[in-house]
Amino acid sequence: MKLHVKMVVKKCSRRIWVLRNLRRNGIPEEKCLLVYKAQIRSVIEFGSPVYWPLLNETDMSELEKVQSNALKTVYGFEMSYSDVLEKAKIEKINDGLKKIDRRLCVEGIY
Repeated sequence: MKLHVKMVVKKCSRRIWVLRNLRRNGIPEEKCLLVYKAQIRSVIEFGSPVYWPLLNETDMSELEKVQSNALKTVYGFEMSYSDVLEKAKIEKINDGLKKIDRRLCVEGIY
């Protein structure tokens, strides 16, 4: 699983650069959060029902770091990770991937 997580982290890290530039140019937090969800969180979640059960704690930690870095880019690095999660109304990566997995198990893929 290491290779997949490395590729996801690399792809998302490049996209965080876009968030930095948007914030530097005065784009509001709300718009930057939409960019985060569309361009970064979606990459992390793509295919998650397949790979989520195979992630170890280190892999999950790497994905959480990506989210933390992205959200702190939007809201400011002086805030704690739990504070930016609350402000953005976003859950931790692991909780979000669990929810997606459960939803697919209950609803099925049609």
